[in-house]
Amino acid sequence: MAAAYHGGVRGAEQYVKSPELRSAISKAMEYWFANDLSTIGNGACMDGGGIDGDQCPCGTPGLWNTNWFSNVILIPRIAGSTCILLRDELTPTELSNCTHITARAYTPFYRENQPGYIAGANTIDMVSISITGGLLENNRTGNATRIQDAYERLHNEILIHPEAKVDGIKPDGSFQQHAVLYNGNYGKDFSNSVIQLELLAIDTQFQPNETTKDVFE
Repeated sequence: MAAAYHGGVRGAEQYVKSPELRSAISKAMEYWFANDLSTIGNGACMDGGGIDGDQCPCGTPGLWNTNWFSNVILIPRIAGSTCILLRDELTPTELSNCTHITARAYTPFYRENQPGYIAGANTIDMVSISITGGLLENNRTGNATRIQDAYERLHNEILIHPEAKVDGIKPDGSFQQHAVLYNGNYGKDFSNSVIQLELLAIDTQFQPNETTKDVFE
């Protein structure tokens, strides 16, 4: 819906800048943000929801999934994409919620004991969300510090990982995720995301060095 409103979607030209569509998008955003998972306890609803003895038992209010992926990557990515397409038209409340939900996807990086899912393609997804959020922060002027940190994490993941059962790029050029050869799924997403992010960084302080380029080649 946000893409159709923004423009560039073939066959959806009639929805570009449509007040009716913008109203529908606003209602959808308002509903989700009003019912989004709360940051209770230790943030357990992000990646520990429904676990016995944790601080986010089943029945905890808010829209959250017992699978961490939805809370950490899927929903922040969808919300971030919507928010960046509507960037110049976001209300103050929408902008605040947009930066909050995209920043949430980045918080696991700062935990003393990082979750095991921070590896390979998952890292790239989290970095991508943070870059989107960084572009919206400081009242849309952007947060260069956050974006720089995200690109550093991106480049730190573009390494050869020769160790067994360590996710990422392997010496033979294959890609491993969940300790399994995953060229056509996670590997494809990893490659596509890296290319998209690096193309955006050309001729900026965020572009990769030659070592990173050589690894990805």
